Amino acid sequence: MEKTKQVTDCILIKASDTSEWDYCNFALISCPAEWKILLKRRLEQIKPFESDSSFRALVFWDFNVDFLQNRTRASDDEIVDEETFFEEKNWQYVVLNNNEFDEIARPENKIRAHQLVLYSRGTAKFQAWGEHTNEEFTTEEFSIDDLLA
Repeated sequence: MEKTKQVTDCILIKASDTSEWDYCNFALISCPAEWKILLKRRLEQIKPFESDSSFRALVFWDFNVDFLQNRTRASDDEIVDEETFFEEKNWQYVVLNNNEFDEIARPENKIRAHQLVLYSRGTAKFQAWGEHTNEEFTTEEFSIDDLLA
């Protein structure tokens, strides 16, 4: 996996979980052109609420995210050095080579109920839950405008 300054269809973003026995380090968000158009439309839907201090967020079912561990399925070797990889941002555009995505370890939980939470301040995050444990997996918040730029 390589980070790039070029806009790609994938971003790697920091993520966390509430599990006592399982974990995720980051998530891969698939963001092809069609999804970015949908995201822009969704952002427009929250514009009328920008000045409403009682409004928190709109939540959409959205499965364009995979929660991942910072290791391969075959070993405990780190995929990226998280401190240097993300630099000053909490996400980076990435390029995946061949079957690299399939080789990345996943949390043991079957993660379900993926949601995209859009906040009136123009940020968003993904959240999902373990199927039988109800443990939460969540990405860090990201700027929608930065992603759409």
